[in-house]
Amino acid sequence: MDLIESNYPGTDFSLNLEEVRGQKHGKYHRSLQSLKPIRFTSKHNAPVDNAGLFSTITLSWLSKTLYRARKKLKFEDIPPISASESVGQSAPRLFQYYMEEKEKKGDKANLGVAIFRLIRTRFWISVLMSAIAFMIALVAPALIVNRLIIYSSTSGGNIGYGIGLCFAMFGSDLVRTLSSSASWVITLRTVVRTRNAVAHLLYWKLIRLKSLNQKSTGEMINLLVNDLQRIVDHLLFACFLCSSPVGIIAGTVYAGFVLGWTGIMGLIGYLLLVPVQAVTVKLGVKYRASSILLTDQRVKIMGEILNCMKVIKLYAWESSFGKVIGDIRKKEQGFLVKLGAIQVIINGLIPLSPIYVTVLTLLLHTGLGYPLTAPQAFTTMIIFNSMRFAVGVLPISIKAFTEALVAVRRFNEVLAMEEMDEYQSPVADKDHAIELKDMTALSIKTQQSKDDKIKQPDETPTSNRKKTKSGVTTNHDQDEVVLVEDINLSVKRCGLVGVCGAVGSGKSSLILSILGQVRLHKGSVGVNGSVAYVPQQAWVFHASLRENILFGLPFDKFKYEQTIQSCALQSDIDMLPNGDLTEIGERGINLSGGQKQRISLARAVYSDRDIVLLDDPLSAVDAHVGMHIFNNCIKQQLAEKTVVLVSHQLQYFKQCDSVVMLKDGRIAEYGSYSELIEVENEFAELMRNYQMNVETQNKTKENNDVVLDENSADCYESISPVESPTYSVTSPGSPTQRKVSVALMAEESQEFGSIKWKTYKTYCKALGGYILSVLIFLHSFSFIFLSSATTFWITFWINEGGQLLCSNGTNTTNLAANLSNCTRDPNIVTNPKRGFYQMIYGVILAAAVLVLALRAVSYPYFVIRASTVMHKRLFKTIMRCTMSYFDRTPVGQILNRFSKDIDEMDNQLVTMLNSCIQLSSMTLLSLITICVVFPYFLIACAVLLTLFLLLFNVYRSGIREIKRYASVCRSPWISHVAATVHGLSSIHAYGKTDVFVKTFGEYIDTHSVPFHAYYSALQWIAVRLDSFNMFSNFVVALMVVIATSYPQVFGIGQSSALVGLALTYSVQIAGLLTAMVRFLIEAETLFTSAERVREYAEITTLEKPAIIESNRPSESWPEHGAITFENVSMRYREDLPSVLRNVQIDIKPGEKIGIVGRTGSGKSSLGVALFRLVELSEGRICIDGVDISQIGLEDLRKKLTIIPQDPVLFVGSIRYNLDPFSQYSDEKIWKAVERSHIKELINDLPQKLDSEVVQNGENFSVGERQLLCMARAILRHSQIIMLDEATAAIDSETDSLVQDTIREAFAACTVLTIAHRLNTILNSDKIVVMKDGKVAEFAETQKLMKNDQSQFSQLLAAASKSNENIGDDNFAYSITKSNMTTGYVNPSYNEIE
Repeated sequence: MDLIESNYPGTDFSLNLEEVRGQKHGKYHRSLQSLKPIRFTSKHNAPVDNAGLFSTITLSWLSKTLYRARKKLKFEDIPPISASESVGQSAPRLFQYYMEEKEKKGDKANLGVAIFRLIRTRFWISVLMSAIAFMIALVAPALIVNRLIIYSSTSGGNIGYGIGLCFAMFGSDLVRTLSSSASWVITLRTVVRTRNAVAHLLYWKLIRLKSLNQKSTGEMINLLVNDLQRIVDHLLFACFLCSSPVGIIAGTVYAGFVLGWTGIMGLIGYLLLVPVQAVTVKLGVKYRASSILLTDQRVKIMGEILNCMKVIKLYAWESSFGKVIGDIRKKEQGFLVKLGAIQVIINGLIPLSPIYVTVLTLLLHTGLGYPLTAPQAFTTMIIFNSMRFAVGVLPISIKAFTEALVAVRRFNEVLAMEEMDEYQSPVADKDHAIELKDMTALSIKTQQSKDDKIKQPDETPTSNRKKTKSGVTTNHDQDEVVLVEDINLSVKRCGLVGVCGAVGSGKSSLILSILGQVRLHKGSVGVNGSVAYVPQQAWVFHASLRENILFGLPFDKFKYEQTIQSCALQSDIDMLPNGDLTEIGERGINLSGGQKQRISLARAVYSDRDIVLLDDPLSAVDAHVGMHIFNNCIKQQLAEKTVVLVSHQLQYFKQCDSVVMLKDGRIAEYGSYSELIEVENEFAELMRNYQMNVETQNKTKENNDVVLDENSADCYESISPVESPTYSVTSPGSPTQRKVSVALMAEESQEFGSIKWKTYKTYCKALGGYILSVLIFLHSFSFIFLSSATTFWITFWINEGGQLLCSNGTNTTNLAANLSNCTRDPNIVTNPKRGFYQMIYGVILAAAVLVLALRAVSYPYFVIRASTVMHKRLFKTIMRCTMSYFDRTPVGQILNRFSKDIDEMDNQLVTMLNSCIQLSSMTLLSLITICVVFPYFLIACAVLLTLFLLLFNVYRSGIREIKRYASVCRSPWISHVAATVHGLSSIHAYGKTDVFVKTFGEYIDTHSVPFHAYYSALQWIAVRLDSFNMFSNFVVALMVVIATSYPQVFGIGQSSALVGLALTYSVQIAGLLTAMVRFLIEAETLFTSAERVREYAEITTLEKPAIIESNRPSESWPEHGAITFENVSMRYREDLPSVLRNVQIDIKPGEKIGIVGRTGSGKSSLGVALFRLVELSEGRICIDGVDISQIGLEDLRKKLTIIPQDPVLFVGSIRYNLDPFSQYSDEKIWKAVERSHIKELINDLPQKLDSEVVQNGENFSVGERQLLCMARAILRHSQIIMLDEATAAIDSETDSLVQDTIREAFAACTVLTIAHRLNTILNSDKIVVMKDGKVAEFAETQKLMKNDQSQFSQLLAAASKSNENIGDDNFAYSITKSNMTTGYVNPSYNEIE
């Protein structure tokens, strides 16, 4: 008995495989219950599990849901999926099968084999049911029609026999419908369980990766959305790969029985099409693979754009990134058009192939002089028409299979990605918490598949670093990078260890090595106890503040309140609209950097782990908050924990039990603080340099003794509140607030009712206009008409008959002969004009082929262009949305439009529209033909049409709403994947892998509910339409019998040709009507994607125009950099109070301005107003006399530069990140790199400027990323610069050099510095102190420092006191690494990234 590995997370199953399968009552016990004709049980949650055989096959269990949908369908109304299809049961089984495959084949393990083992029983049953349906559909109608035509050609036939044939046709249709539906039901449930299991397995693999360097978030989402859909498409058609050949062979054998050996030409004709189909399928796979790569790249870049939207807006890169996306989309469109042409050809062959085979067979048969009568001709046509689906579905199945192979290969690449083994071992000395012995750690190997090698614009793929100043060296494998080397370190339990070093020295890598997040090359890592981790860039997820801290642990009020106080979060919580239950946006969008960091710290404290690893958490908070956290949290609440503190704030190290100094990835010094000072080595030198900087700064404060007013410090100690315009109403700085609780993250909108005509109009316009849309329809109709014309022509030929046969027994062609005693030979081969009829027959076929070729060229071009036009509109609108929109809208929702919705328009909608036009045309022609032959059939048509419209009305609304729910339910798990990628290290550190995998499983199960209901609804209508078809066929057959017995009723006498024509189209319409309705509904539901794209493309919360042609500034503007704020007032939303009030500031050209103020004072809002992220409510801002509100946003922002606190890098090369749009020469780039003090790092990389930058820049330290952003700003060289604590993650020595660079590089520029560390602004010309949205002080720096009563002076004193409380007199005025404030007024713009 095989056991499911208990370490498979995210399910409640650590059971043996037999129990999961339900072997308590037998392996197939639950499935066999469905064979009971009728069941009345309700013990199962899912109606499908309570259904009997009749309800299962007819899907009657879904009728109640579809009926309810006539009004408004709620999600609760949709039937849940069976427990057998849920992640809880399907995922562990697939996991075990894959593990067994991996044990056999290692890295060559094939997920496809595991999938087949999961579904093989159901698959073969489905194949059997499908084969039965094919054989009956191909043989029974033809046999019965043959008998009916023979019956109609004889006079005085037994009417009982004829009616018996009618019932035989009805019975065969019934068996065909039931077997076909049974096959579909089994297949669909197989699809659901496979889809759930594969998605869950891929996510399980994703979350086990230590890093996602090899795949971007967008690529993973594309795999889980689009590639998984390819698996679904294949499984839906998989049974036809085996069953359709059975039907084709059966049809061919019967055609041979009817015509003789020439009937086998049908099979030969189909075989002649195989090379054509093989070529088209091969090309389709090729174009599909190419388009997938481009789609991956587009979605990946789009994901980066959405995550970095603030930076893109601040740098005015919207149009530039628009060009990048546009270029990729143009290439993608090229492949999609080619792929569309292949699909048109494949779809065109479905109606054309039976006609081609019929024409070929009958021309050969008549050409050889073999007799051909009406029963033979029409029976042959029915056989080959019935083979249409079997033959047509085969290439589609092959195409789906080959695309699934591509998807499985891509899945295999992900599953083969290296997981980091757990290398943590027990410590040798139980008094030690951490033991590192001769430890060398490498980065995770990056493996790029051949399919993924599409270059970024201006990017050259490259390997990682060779050697850097941080000692990062290349191993024998160029993809492996040494991070830290020969580390020997022992940390005692309950000790506090401080870790310092220059940028890139390996501090964060040391922390990650202890966590097990890197590759251990040699040595050992011993950890004694559980571990908590606070990353350098804090990670928060979309939940309440309390949930972010608890992180799945039970709520302990005392411990929770103690944690809140020690992490200085109480003031924040007090000011939140819903306290700690307030919703936190995606990526903490409504929090400041300091708030996110303190929440991350609180999570670690509350977790009560034995070892706490802190990666520079104090860089994001100001001095007094840092002091509070260090004393109350690190020294007090974590006193009994082992704490490893990475920091650039050297003033805290004196109170550490020991200090580790890293250099070039090695431990340069290790010991107590006093020991390292005494040896006077590098650490002592670092402290001396640090002290020299402090003393230099103190000289500016000479003779200006500041007396600290005890009350004044309090006014700056209020921890940053979240004053979000999205959910609270707050007066800046006011102790009392009026709070309005509104959900922060907007629920995804969902339309109800039928697709609005506006959507169709928008699509038609994107297609090229109404006239072109009509021409596209007419073009398709002409193809179908020509295809059907062959049937009309053969009917005409048969009706004409052969040569005349006279009563005297002699044949004659003499027109003068007495014709009264002559009849036409039923053998049409003897017709004297046989050559003429054959020629026209062939010409019609050739014309149809020509029209198909023209359609393959034109149709996909216009339809794909329509998708591109709508994609372009969507992109332009999203890029123009205000930042408040992105605060409220999860990235997953937006990315869903650019990935799944656009994919459906590009691929599925193209095929569906083409199929709808073809099937509608064929159905219309068939009905018209039958009604012409049997006018009384109109009565039956009227009855059927009435029933059909009633049924269609119920069904249409239901399936449309279910499809919408399927689209809406997709976004949460896309967002969950994105959140997981961003927080992998934290998830691993806290051991929350199982929790996140289980949550993903719940999301997948939720999405599977409408997914399963949607495809079930398609079969629900198919079964009911088939019942109409059974009735229709029975009526037509009955009319034939009546017309034969009573020819005067219909007036067609003994015309076998017309009888055969009517029966041919009657049998044909059976499948056509079902397919037409199904494709029409699917097309409408697919138009929900176009509707969702249109909805987002028409968002009204847009920024002002990027360029105003009538009022563009000169190229040299601004020449001087003078900035004037004239009575500036600003609010983030109309119903919120002003955050800036009558601000008056006059900044002269070239001045250096420091901006300080308490939380909520409005200092960050000055930057928001300057960059026009929010428009002013009153007043104006002028730059060099130009009112910036009168010019375009692009013209404004391109002339300004900001260096953000949180560095943002894009996937690509270093060159691409510094100069994304190739505007600067290498000389200028290298000069900027040199001035930002990162030249040595880049110069040591193998590919220099072309070296790779992975997602989020994770192959560079945060400090290195900040230096790269500094180089980007220097390269841009604007006249006006804004600095937002741009060097927070840089060591003091490098920081000093960078500050010198800032003074030199921007000497002639106007520089505005939003101060988080006061030493960065002490050399400013003037200081702006903001309070309650107003300018409290604006004067020269020296003047404010000399005035003991000035608020700026009080702030300096508060910072001084904070450092004195640390316990080191040398740092009385040390504020080098302290932030001025942590909060801000508006969550969107607190730290302008």
